[in-house]
Amino acid sequence: MTSIKGVKRFIAGAVCPACGLSEKIYVQRDQSGESRHCVSCGFEERKPEDPLTSNPGEWSSVRLPDK
Repeated sequence: MTSIKGVKRFIAGAVCPACGLSEKIYVQRDQSGESRHCVSCGFEERKPEDPLTSNPGEWSSVRLPDK
């Protein structure tokens, strides 16, 4: 069984919000979503799910005002 690893991309000029060092942040994209990491201090943060692109659930009608 092969494990699928995410794609890691370093972000030029990005500053780590935890340690303040630049050029140490990478973004990792995998099947569970997107997260950013610092190779210097170990900072990790998962990108919050976007409600507009996530499962919208049921559709509902919208009434627009008459002009």
